[in-house]
Amino acid sequence: MPPRNTTELEGSRVRLDCEAAASPANITHQWFRNGVDVRLVPGLMSRAQIGSDGALVIARAVRDDTGWYRCRPTNGIGRPPDADAYLNVTCKWTVKPQWFDTLIA
Repeated sequence: MPPRNTTELEGSRVRLDCEAAASPANITHQWFRNGVDVRLVPGLMSRAQIGSDGALVIARAVRDDTGWYRCRPTNGIGRPPDADAYLNVTCKWTVKPQWFDTLIA
C-alpha cells in the first residue's frame, strides 16, 4: 500500500503508510522528504519515527514538513520500488482586532 497525498493541520499527528510484501519478508523501509533521507532532515526525526510496519509517523507536524515524501521498501533483493505522496501542512489563522495591541501595550 503506497502512501497517500495528505493535508493536515500544523501540530497534528501525521501518518504516511507504506506497506510492502516480499520474499524473503525481511523488509526495511527508507523514507525521503524532497529527495533527502528523513533521518538527515534537521528537526524532523526528533518528532517522527519509522514504524515496524514501514509507516512514517510525525507526532507534531510543522509547516516546514510540507513536501514530497518517498517510501522505499526493500528486502535487499532486486531494485526496490518507490512510492510518493505529497504532505501539505496548513496552519490555523487567528485574527486579532487592532485594539488588542493597545490592551497589552
